Amino acid sequence: MADTYFQRKDYNMAGYQFERFVKSYSKSDKVAEASFLGAKSYFKLSPVYSLDQTDTDKALGKLQLFINSYPDSEYFSEANAMAKELTTKKEHKAYEIAKQFNKLGQFDFTFLTPAVAAFDNFISDFPGFCLS
Repeated sequence: MADTYFQRKDYNMAGYQFERFVKSYSKSDKVAEASFLGAKSYFKLSPVYSLDQTDTDKALGKLQLFINSYPDSEYFSEANAMAKELTTKKEHKAYEIAKQFNKLGQFDFTFLTPAVAAFDNFISDFPGFCLS
């Protein structure tokens, strides 16, 4: 049933059903695949960087759980690539927020202190960020 939801692109239901499968049939030989497809379902729900990133955070958590639980899985490299893409999206959002504070600070000096704080937080949270 979970795979049917996934194929129909109903990723909310697919993620939920894959999670139920993993919990209900923890001894199955399909648990790793179900765990991956559940994480991939949440990955597909992640919006563009400019929107709320709650779904991105949830997807990152699911992917990290899969990566930690199944390091020898055939889906390991794809899960890492998806996690990197989501992390890059979050980095881009944080950078754009800091940049917006800086832009506002040019017109209203009360925004300069938050702009500096936002860039300091950005640099400490994402030290390897590269804008491409």
